[in-house]
Order: sequence, then structure tokens, then C-alpha cells
Amino acid sequence: MFALSSSWPPRQLWFTLDRGDSFVTDPVVADGLAVFGSREGTIFARDLNDGTDGWKRHVGGHLLASPAVAHSVAYFPCMDNNVYAINTATGISPWITHLPGFLDFTPLIMKNHLLIPAGNVGLFSLSLKTGLRQWGPVSNGFRVVGRKGGE
Repeated sequence: MFALSSSWPPRQLWFTLDRGDSFVTDPVVADGLAVFGSREGTIFARDLNDGTDGWKRHVGGHLLASPAVAHSVAYFPCMDNNVYAINTATGISPWITHLPGFLDFTPLIMKNHLLIPAGNVGLFSLSLKTGLRQWGPVSNGFRVVGRKGGE
């Protein structure tokens, strides 16, 4: 893993060699950390300034989708059928919610809701604060592709 400067032309700020984990999720940036997941089921935080390891959290299944992040919480869909809310500064989980279906698509945050597609089951809405199901499933195999103007 490496970090590049935002100046042009970009220059490499740091580089670390990771062994044993396959990183398949795109990182999210929050609280001065890059937070990302691995196929092996570990969520990592890495300091943006120098690339040093922050906290690490193992979950019960593969992490194949990138998380969504809001208000210093990253929301990771996991192939153990759980959605993990992870405080990006501490690695502590304020809630974990179980859903049916494959959780291998990136969720979308919309107002106070986490919209999460669950494989061939449909789309669910969870409360960002509590993880409680607000509604769903809606449709069969629905995927979130984006939103318009924050609505």
C-alpha cells in the first residue's frame, strides 16, 4: 500500500508492504486514517501521514465491498451476513446488524439511512445511529448505483 501527494506531479509519501492479506476494498478516509478491509476478514486503519498501522479488527467473514463512511463511522458489509459499523478513530463497533443475502456491494449513505443491497434478497435501509432495520427488503437483486444531489 502506498500514499501519493495531492500535488502535481504526485510523489510517493510512503509505502508499506503487507503480507498475508488480500486487500480488495477501496479505502475510506476519516480521522486522519485510511480504513479498509481484506478478503480474509480484517478491517485495518492506517495513518495517512506516515503509513503506520493504527487499529485492526477481525470480523467473521470476507470483506468484498468497500465501506461507506459518515460522521467518523465506517459501515462494512461482510460476507458473514453482518453489517459492521466501525468507529474510524477507535476501531470499536457501536453496532452490528445481521441481514439475509450476500453482502458484497458497497452501501450508500442517505440522510440518516444506510442503504445496503443484500445479494438476491433486495435493498434494506438501516438506521445509521442504531443499525436497526428501517425497511426492506425492497425488490429482488436491487443494487445502489448512486444518488442525486443528496436526496
